[in-house]
Amino acid sequence: MQSWYHQHYKKLFLIPLLLMILSIGVIAYTIHDTGSFVRKGVSLSGGVSATITLDAPVGRDVLSTALLEAFPDGDFAVRTLSGSIPTYVVEAANLLGGEQEAAHALEAYFVQELSATSVSLETTGPSLGASFFNQTILGVLLAFLWMGWVVFLYFGSGKWLKVLLGVIALSATILVTSGVFSGTTGLVLLFAVVLAHIVFYLIVSVPSGAIILAAASTILFTLAVINLMGVRLSTAGVAAFLMIIGYSVDTDILVSTRVLKTGKGSAPLFQRLLGGVKTGLTMQVTTTVAVTVAFIVSTSEVISQIMLILLIGMVGDIIFTWLQNAGILYWYVLRKGDTV
Repeated sequence: MQSWYHQHYKKLFLIPLLLMILSIGVIAYTIHDTGSFVRKGVSLSGGVSATITLDAPVGRDVLSTALLEAFPDGDFAVRTLSGSIPTYVVEAANLLGGEQEAAHALEAYFVQELSATSVSLETTGPSLGASFFNQTILGVLLAFLWMGWVVFLYFGSGKWLKVLLGVIALSATILVTSGVFSGTTGLVLLFAVVLAHIVFYLIVSVPSGAIILAAASTILFTLAVINLMGVRLSTAGVAAFLMIIGYSVDTDILVSTRVLKTGKGSAPLFQRLLGGVKTGLTMQVTTTVAVTVAFIVSTSEVISQIMLILLIGMVGDIIFTWLQNAGILYWYVLRKGDTV
């Protein structure tokens, strides 16, 4: 196995590279199709969320078609809630008029046309939804920024360089969170700083850059998959992405520590890498099984979305940790003269 991996680890790296390119392509298509890199739910885009109960079950496709015929300008997503009573959650966006007017029109339609026995409505204004969405992107970018700096603090070299990057990260954080640069301008500034940090880490400290790159790749992969599945991201789903970032970095730091910090000469390189693989895969597989069970048995739409995103992220984390990050580390340590 050792000789096989030594001969083919660069070829294995093509798998995550291809997945990254495909993920970026899917996200680019989503931007072209929807104007955003992810399909947003009502909590992030604004609109009306209705929970209705009917006397008899109706297919989701039938209900979606009926709603589009009644409200041609609307954008609808229909979910079925499990239980003995036919209950549906309808998310509606882009309806004519304000949110309250749209809510009244939907309520009248559900009662008069579908004979709904119960209707519960919640409205979110587009400005509030946009604000939520910007705040979530801001949170993810800040998480990447400071996560990258902490990783570089541990694996990088140069005390004053670490201080300088920390000052830059702190300055960007203050400028964006204090409102000096707000809205789209602030997000673009923060994204540029995060991207610059990632590129810098890859140049100056390969292990640090490889860890951040693996986490970013996992996020891109997860985004692309949920876009392909047509999932509408909610605020709860954003929390799942933050958890994926933390978990991905955790496994990447594990293998990096095993390979780099264990020390040259204590064990051959491949044995150190294999030890990290055994421990890391055990963690990842047990978490994936737990998340899968939670996704299957959950009856809550919020929990189901969180578990689905975590499940996709766990699969991506396995790929990008052991085929991308481990491969980069293996190449890096060999270049430094370590023995296989």
